Amino acid sequence: MYSPLIKELLQERRLFYTEYFSVGLHSDLVLISSTYTLREIAEIPSQKDLYEVKAAESLHFRARYRYSAEQGYPPIDAARWAIAHTNNSAVQKRLEQRIDLLTTGLIQNVAGYDVDYLHVEHDLVIARHRDGFEILQDAYTDANPQDNPSGTDVIEWRPGGFRRHKPDFTQWEMYAAYHTSIEELGRTLLSDYEK
Repeated sequence: MYSPLIKELLQERRLFYTEYFSVGLHSDLVLISSTYTLREIAEIPSQKDLYEVKAAESLHFRARYRYSAEQGYPPIDAARWAIAHTNNSAVQKRLEQRIDLLTTGLIQNVAGYDVDYLHVEHDLVIARHRDGFEILQDAYTDANPQDNPSGTDVIEWRPGGFRRHKPDFTQWEMYAAYHTSIEELGRTLLSDYEK
């Protein structure tokens, strides 16, 4: 059973991942599924019938990339722009290889793609009732010091509710690709490939 706050959190998380894919990855979220591995269950000494549960979650997403021929694909369009604005045959060749690679990936992702996202650590508080168990709190984070120090999917639990630490999806590469001019993207590519 879920407490009213946990039901609200579940809805908020669905909306979060819809925005995550829509804004940050220029995709439509089709499916979310997750599995949990229990790490530890301990009775809270000062509270009868309350338990602290630690669990690791693995998430699986199915998404479909939003693409139309009319809109184009900025990374490919930028590579074509860069090819037209350099006389360096080695750079042109590498940019053509990039276009081939991106085209192959684009074709696959338009049909749909899967993302496995591992290791969201949960700290739950669960109450035991006569007729079962009820989840009361669920603080979680996917932060790790190696490659995600601030975390992306982070919920802090406070008295009376939860608070999400939300990343700025407009800073993500795919968002920038659709909100930056082809010329600017192409100049960046040329600068990178000419080094």
